[in-house]
Amino acid sequence: MNNSHFQIEYNIFVLIKMYCDSNRLYYSLTFLYIALGYACLVCFISTCNMNYKARATISTSGVYIKRLRLLNAPWKYVNHQHLFFNLRTDLTHLFGWNVEHLVISLTAVYETTDSLEQIILWNRIILRREDANLDLQAEPSEYSLMGHGKEGLIRGPKNVTLYLSCNIIPSVGNVPTIIAQDSHSFEFPDIYARIDNV
Repeated sequence: MNNSHFQIEYNIFVLIKMYCDSNRLYYSLTFLYIALGYACLVCFISTCNMNYKARATISTSGVYIKRLRLLNAPWKYVNHQHLFFNLRTDLTHLFGWNVEHLVISLTAVYETTDSLEQIILWNRIILRREDANLDLQAEPSEYSLMGHGKEGLIRGPKNVTLYLSCNIIPSVGNVPTIIAQDSHSFEFPDIYARIDNV
């Protein structure tokens, strides 16, 4: 009888101890999550009022045509307008303790007969501060300009404005987008040099 009574008390003690240990672990994890949440909030508040600015020097070296096959109709060709550009900018000051990487884009804005076009011609992901000082010469655009009409070409004298934008990807907080203070404008030519890539 005494042994069974002792066994019951021992089992109750073990259950209480397990319950207390699990409660301690639960409270510890809860405190840790709350502390991390407050730390993230402080990090976000410390960076939300930062005044990000950038300058960029942009120029074009020429506009040309690539003649490419259509994927769904390989017997047909389509003209893609590309350009060579020069870009000089220093974005090292945008890197801070809360910055994971930068996503920069070169965007072209121009008007057609139908609408206002805004197309990204080139972009790059910068992971390290030492790679954020760019000096590109005769860099080809990665994406083509889109035109309307039978040939799909944009001909002059339509003005095109190029500007550089930068998305700052943080560890914590919002994702600010900044536009470089300088831009570059040029006109489409009436006659294009052709580079075939078939």
